[in-house]
Amino acid sequence: MRSSEIRSKFLKYFEGKGHTVLPGSSLIPKDPTVLLTLAGMLQFKPIFLGLEKPQVSRAATVQKCIRTNDIENVGHTARHHTFFEMLGNFSFGDYFKDDAISFAWELLSKEFNLDKKKLWIAVYEKDDESLDIWTNKIGAERSRIVKLGEDNNFWAAGPTGPCGPCSEIYYDLGEKYGCGKKDCSPGCDCDRFLEIWNLVFMEFNRDEKGTLSSLPKKNIDTGMGLERITSVLQGVSSNFETDLFVPIINKVCDISSISEWKNNPSVKIIADHTRAAAFLISDGLVPGNEGRNYVLRRIIRRAVIHGRKIGIKGMFLSDLAGTVEAVMGDFYRDLSKDLDHISKTIKIEEESFGKTIETGMEILESVIRKAGGGVISGQDAFKLYDTYGFPIEMTKEMAQERGLLVDMDGFESAMLGQKERSKQSSKKYSLGSIPQIKGYPATKFEGYDYLETQSTVLAVVDDYIILDKSPFYVESGGQDSDRGWLVIEKNKVYIKLLAKTAEGVVLHKTASDIHPMPGEKIRAIVNKEIREMIAAHHTSTHLLHAALHKVVGEHATQKGSFVGSDKFRMDFTSAEALKAEELKQIEDIVNDAIQKAINVTTIITTPEEAKKMGAMALFGEKYGDSVRMIEIKGVSRELCGGTHVKNTSEIGLFKIIRETAIAQGIRRIEAVSGIPAEEYIKHKEIEGNKIKLAQEQKEQEKLAERAQKEEALAIKETLLTNAADIKGISFVSHEFKAFKTTAIKKLLEEMINRQNTIVVFTSVFEDKVSVICGVSTDLIKKGFHAGNMIKELAAIVGGGGGGRDNCAEAGGKDVSGKGKIFDKAKEILLRK
Repeated sequence: MRSSEIRSKFLKYFEGKGHTVLPGSSLIPKDPTVLLTLAGMLQFKPIFLGLEKPQVSRAATVQKCIRTNDIENVGHTARHHTFFEMLGNFSFGDYFKDDAISFAWELLSKEFNLDKKKLWIAVYEKDDESLDIWTNKIGAERSRIVKLGEDNNFWAAGPTGPCGPCSEIYYDLGEKYGCGKKDCSPGCDCDRFLEIWNLVFMEFNRDEKGTLSSLPKKNIDTGMGLERITSVLQGVSSNFETDLFVPIINKVCDISSISEWKNNPSVKIIADHTRAAAFLISDGLVPGNEGRNYVLRRIIRRAVIHGRKIGIKGMFLSDLAGTVEAVMGDFYRDLSKDLDHISKTIKIEEESFGKTIETGMEILESVIRKAGGGVISGQDAFKLYDTYGFPIEMTKEMAQERGLLVDMDGFESAMLGQKERSKQSSKKYSLGSIPQIKGYPATKFEGYDYLETQSTVLAVVDDYIILDKSPFYVESGGQDSDRGWLVIEKNKVYIKLLAKTAEGVVLHKTASDIHPMPGEKIRAIVNKEIREMIAAHHTSTHLLHAALHKVVGEHATQKGSFVGSDKFRMDFTSAEALKAEELKQIEDIVNDAIQKAINVTTIITTPEEAKKMGAMALFGEKYGDSVRMIEIKGVSRELCGGTHVKNTSEIGLFKIIRETAIAQGIRRIEAVSGIPAEEYIKHKEIEGNKIKLAQEQKEQEKLAERAQKEEALAIKETLLTNAADIKGISFVSHEFKAFKTTAIKKLLEEMINRQNTIVVFTSVFEDKVSVICGVSTDLIKKGFHAGNMIKELAAIVGGGGGGRDNCAEAGGKDVSGKGKIFDKAKEILLRK
């Protein structure tokens, strides 16, 4: 079963069990506490923590993940990866252990047709309920169920909060992969038992004293690694032998001339890292020196190093990105759309690193040779990092291969010194991480009605200003944050960052060192122009959503959006691309609603009443006991916390920029409204005019060249009649006025079809002398050569050229020498 079939079968199975199939989230998580998406449950974390209410009771996803905590194991084991896919099904207070276990067992044993005798179960040692379900309801043999402790089979989000036991399902690969012990079973450190699925039962809340209490609503979070289940279903012993990797590995082997790769970690590392880099770039990252961007840079450079290890000298990684797209682009459509960008980004980083890698490797070898006491000094490691771009992890790995250590304390000290120097010499202000603010009331948001407030400063914490009320909308529900200023003691300072804590406290960070005192009154002012553009775009999303329902169907529901001031995008469900006529129809429907000048009203009601009124609710939005419904009468009703125009006429104009696929069954429309729409259309008109002018100019040039060609051919007989006789050779020469050489080539070709003929033509075109020389076939046999002649002729006009024995061209910028060309040609003939 191919990996694409496995994904499809998984999602279809759970869809048939009442689950809503949702798109996986970006590798760049919204959660500020997490660097990169590392599990399928991450997008649902606010629901599991009780911060948000779920909009569906059951969900299933395929989630792309990145983990680099054990990157040094990649390529050396059968299962470690930086990038991998997690298949997951989730229940938000709906079904629990009974159904979760039954679903997993049925899918594996019936849908995937795995041998039940090869499936083993691990349960938490105190979870008798799960043990009873496995034995009495499922009928799993008790001898293949093991009890494991909290380290293995108890999941927790942290020291406090939701937690619960889990059941893991293992596949027995056979004794040949085991340790040989009689009691070998799941939990053993050997490779015999492969964990393929983890079922987490979130049923407890742990308080600060460590006491467990039952949650009012119990949740299910499961994860099955696609690479692992694929290796089982394809009957191979390593994830790298599946169809997810083999085409990429084969390409690496072709480039490197490696014939046997299974025992070559470098080949597997390159294949793994190329996948990770392609997806990280597709999700918006670029290689850099900090945070997520550094992860990407490290992965690319690590792959380049391993390429050198297997003899690849030139650029190769950017080409491999195309193979990744060929393997995975059917499901991850963004890979196809972004392939040029992905390849270019990798190429730039590969070129940049390639310029220093040879020198860096020499320095590293010299550092290794002089390492005293088996330790590379921190200063040397820092020099490799700072001067030659070697990530410290790579230095550690290469040192480890030689049995050496790296003085990490010395490295960190050198790094700290550099940061301190940078801080002193640069005025750049680092945002840092958002502090956890406690003990302040939620900020009153007055931005629906006012763009300016007179606010009281409650506190200044870590340069964040906390106010009692604020007109600023903070990014939420896909809408970008407002822009604006604070007026502090007559100083108008720009706000560079807005954030909101889980408790609803709005944090304002300015681009100034001026800070107010607690109790001080200050003005908070929203940038009106940007707010109006964002509002126009947000109302446009509601009109677009309604138009999609009309044109595509009710199933075209919104699955995500981003609303900014310059443009907006909406992701929606659709099995196929929208046709050009459908996009035009959607545009017309939205613009018709804009022209009708419909009032946009806000209704505060309960979720139940809003539902009765036909309001659309979007998964991922926060809905409390009372909700805010935006109504565009006769067109749309949606629950929404964003800012909107008062009347559709304020939008002005709506224009779709593009429609693309971003995942299986998910499409994306990018569009603009208002001033950005007008600017977009104006830009397109200018572009269109430029293209038109270029086409017209090209056509004129073609006509002019055709006329010159005809004019040249018309004087053929005259030129032959006036040809000079040089010792029996017919020497034809002529100076054309502003002719292109392409226009006189046809004439030259016809002339050298004659016997005993040598032709030299000149033309001054765009301040450059062009010379073209031709030799008839019979004279070539006697030793005459157009290419040799043209080199001597070109020198007269300060240029160069060359060509074949029968035809050659040259050019030069010394126009004063053109009158000597023909005399020089005669001299060459006489000499010959």
